[in-house]
Amino acid sequence: MSPTPPQWSFYPALERRSPASGVKRSFPRPAGRERGMDAALECRAMAEKKPFVAFDDVRLPENAFRELAPGERYEPVVPSSADVPEVTLRSIVQGAFWSIVFSAAATYIALKLGQGIESAIPISILAVGFSVFAVKVMKSRASTLLENVNVLAIGATSGIIAGGSVFTMPAIYILGLEGRSSFFQIFLVPLLGAALGVFFLAPFRRYFVRDLHGKLPYPEGRATTEILVAGKRGGRSAAVLSYSAAIAAVFDFVGPSMKGFSDIFSTGAIGALSGFTARTKAVFTMNTSAAVFGLGYIMGLDYAAIILAGSLVSFLVLVPLFGWLGQYIPAALPGGALPLVEMAPEDIFFDYVRPIGIGGIFAAGVISILKMSPVIVQAVRQAFGEIGRLVRGAGKAAAVPSVERQERALPMSAAILGALGVGTLVLLYFRFSVLAGVENAWGLALAAAVLALVVAFLFTAVSAWAIAMISITPISGMTLTTLIVTAMVLSALGLKGPDGMLQTLLIGGVVCTALSMAGSLVTQYKIAYWLGATPRRIEVSNLVGAVAASVATTAVILLMSKVYGFSPGPLHPNPLPAPQPNAMAAVLTGVM
Repeated sequence: MSPTPPQWSFYPALERRSPASGVKRSFPRPAGRERGMDAALECRAMAEKKPFVAFDDVRLPENAFRELAPGERYEPVVPSSADVPEVTLRSIVQGAFWSIVFSAAATYIALKLGQGIESAIPISILAVGFSVFAVKVMKSRASTLLENVNVLAIGATSGIIAGGSVFTMPAIYILGLEGRSSFFQIFLVPLLGAALGVFFLAPFRRYFVRDLHGKLPYPEGRATTEILVAGKRGGRSAAVLSYSAAIAAVFDFVGPSMKGFSDIFSTGAIGALSGFTARTKAVFTMNTSAAVFGLGYIMGLDYAAIILAGSLVSFLVLVPLFGWLGQYIPAALPGGALPLVEMAPEDIFFDYVRPIGIGGIFAAGVISILKMSPVIVQAVRQAFGEIGRLVRGAGKAAAVPSVERQERALPMSAAILGALGVGTLVLLYFRFSVLAGVENAWGLALAAAVLALVVAFLFTAVSAWAIAMISITPISGMTLTTLIVTAMVLSALGLKGPDGMLQTLLIGGVVCTALSMAGSLVTQYKIAYWLGATPRRIEVSNLVGAVAASVATTAVILLMSKVYGFSPGPLHPNPLPAPQPNAMAAVLTGVM
């Protein structure tokens, strides 16, 4: 079955006579007011004798979300042959601006509420909105579809860097280690982790994106892609997008923000059922926010049903099971502040059932790594083969065949060399910035760097798989696991006390950011595959965005530490909750 080609329109040709040869040539020309391109781009297309392409009715191909039949190819929305601006000054400035804004917001929200925010979907909506603003108000051209993808690639690093930093770095202040750290230290940790995430995931791009096409749902990636395509299509689709966003904003403002009504429906709040819930701990709770409804609609019935099934098993089977066991276990279990019989169903879920789900995701990720082992071996073999050819000077002689734009990614050799380069920077950073003056500093720094690289490599694959499946990655759980393993290893090597705690937190920050970057990047890879963007440019844009986001996140963390603090004391009697950093600090205090 042949794929449905993307809908393109070519402008009627305009015949012009070359003054030099007198030969008539046909150049494309707008039939009316041009759509999506300005006159400068049209002139460039004429000069290069390329067809000037405009979006008329952009749609995702029919086979965008299903598995391909044998021999079938997926053709992206923007064909590789189309001359479409991708990385421009407009996209870079806009992406960097959103990266800084959302980094600051995500950092504060995570410290205040203990919940990170995903910035990809809001930034995609803002990118579409700016494109409309540019045409209607600024009388400029609209942003191209690939420019908006680049805006997303730079801006989406905000949530990545914020998550990697906020979950670990504030623990430095909670443990009283701020005298041993600096702005540069906290800034460099998420930046190095983000670079590792890019270089570690790059060899597996083709496996996750092309080989598993249609087998992984990519819920957030699909939602973001639909927004970008709908905004570019214009007309009725853009109107529907605008109306939907307005209705959702009003709904959430009147409800949760103004306390007009609750966006959480729970049978435990119904008088007739509250007694039953108290006895059995069984409760049915549903989030009715506009964002959840929209995401469920985009995901489709199949994958939404899978998530629903997991929720029903959690709250109607596992939570009541723990409640029933409470009559035989009168004391509080490890990790719980109260006995099971005295705990609310939601507390049982977060303390005991949720870790079961995280363990399931982690186990599935490990299984996926085992299944990927042939891919890993092949990627490593190919990378070292490329490095060997470059060393022998045969790299230029062996010309690489021209590939389509959506397949132009970092070479395997560049990914391996990049990871080794970042690993070397991590080693030097640990040795001279953290362990200076410590006995056996080189040995400890080498052990810490190797540990960070190995754990980050394994967890990036797990994170990418989790995001591709359910758009959720257990960052806090995997970071906590990293801290425990690292603390035990460093303690066994003799590094304990404040130096050991600081070293462990920095390793945790690098790993946490690396797996966050992998989860975001695999989504961007898929968006690029669907729409026809260049993976290599997305990888570079992520590194650029990571610099801006690291500066903003570090500045907010330092500001919050001075204004509010993260632990109670004379200067800060009412500190920010910072639940994840406090949990990390408690673990390190017990182990080291």
